[in-house]
Amino acid sequence: MKVLVTNDDGYTAVGLAIMAQRLAAAGHEVMVAAPQEQQSGGSASLGPVEHGAQVAWREVTREALPGMRVLVIDGPPAFSVKAVRSGVFDWEPEVVVSGINYGWNAGASILHSGTVGAALTACASGLNAVAISCAKDASQSNLQMAADVVVSAIELLQQADGPPLALNINMPNCSAGALKGVQHAEIAPEGLVDVGVEMVNGELRMKLERPVSGASAQHDSHAVMNGFVSITVHNGRFQEVAPGNSRLCADIGSRLRLTSTAHDGAPAAF
Repeated sequence: MKVLVTNDDGYTAVGLAIMAQRLAAAGHEVMVAAPQEQQSGGSASLGPVEHGAQVAWREVTREALPGMRVLVIDGPPAFSVKAVRSGVFDWEPEVVVSGINYGWNAGASILHSGTVGAALTACASGLNAVAISCAKDASQSNLQMAADVVVSAIELLQQADGPPLALNINMPNCSAGALKGVQHAEIAPEGLVDVGVEMVNGELRMKLERPVSGASAQHDSHAVMNGFVSITVHNGRFQEVAPGNSRLCADIGSRLRLTSTAHDGAPAAF
């Protein structure tokens, strides 16, 4: 399968390299197209939109990604998806993977996520896609587990009938033995982290805040914080697909020999 890998942390990010390496090891043809620099918080932005505007890009070689085309594009990850999908690089992906991101993307704050925005852009263009995120202090082994989840997810997505879907997957920060299962969750009413704004000596500054959680057992943020691989499912019209509407999460759990649960914590009937 032809897999486009992007991210919002930039083309040199370790998580991106681990993801691309794992996909290649699974036998997939991988192209990397990722931002020149950090683009977190960019949502599905394409950057400044103006007819004829020039966007800088270059093709590079990365020692960590032998045999892969690596495109460095000076724009948000959603633009990288658009650029490759346009055909100008003479390569057509079958599925898009965005990540592995350092920092969970859960709850309503996924609205601002460049990682999720790239996956939704791919889905809106007619491709299945996966956004994958880990904790900010995720270990190498945790990143490898996340990559394993994605390999199973894209293979199952491509086998499924129906319109394209985008999966937003969050990997809990624990060892393989401590994983409790896979949960098809709902988007929590708030994110694990929110962005506030303050004035300091006449300077406008961002500040990261941890909101008071209103999440309960059915929500993605609650799931990932409690040892479950959290998956929310979205369609190409940017709508959330409610738990119980597909077998994907159950099948991913089966491949990983993990239990799949519905939003109430009971075994899922997918």
